[in-house]
Amino acid sequence: MNYARALVKTATVGFTALLLDLSLAAFVPTVPAAHAQPGSMLGATTNLKAASSRVITSVSPFQLVHLAHQGHLESEGIPSANSLIYGYIQGKITPRALAMAAVNDRRLPASTLADKTYLRDVKNHLDDLTRIGNGN
Repeated sequence: MNYARALVKTATVGFTALLLDLSLAAFVPTVPAAHAQPGSMLGATTNLKAASSRVITSVSPFQLVHLAHQGHLESEGIPSANSLIYGYIQGKITPRALAMAAVNDRRLPASTLADKTYLRDVKNHLDDLTRIGNGN
């Protein structure tokens, strides 16, 4: 019985750490590949050199939804928090609109807009956020 409790506690702590790691990964400063250390964890996000000198960081679908929810895409017209959820429920905010905002904010390469798997995953995370926001 004590072993089972310890196992559950370990699994819970591990899952919590994973969620925290995933949510913080969006805020990890990125390092161009030429400056990254071999084996570095900064490779969690992909750096793509843009035509300009700015770096485009490719975020995961989960990170994209999290960034939008936290208000990091408001400058691109995407509302945050409950307004994001309500906008999605009303059909005013779509996975493609979220991805487009991230492309405009240089968080995603433009090719992401044609990635149906990526957009489907964004939709799934928005659906999850909607269920959580509604207490389901």
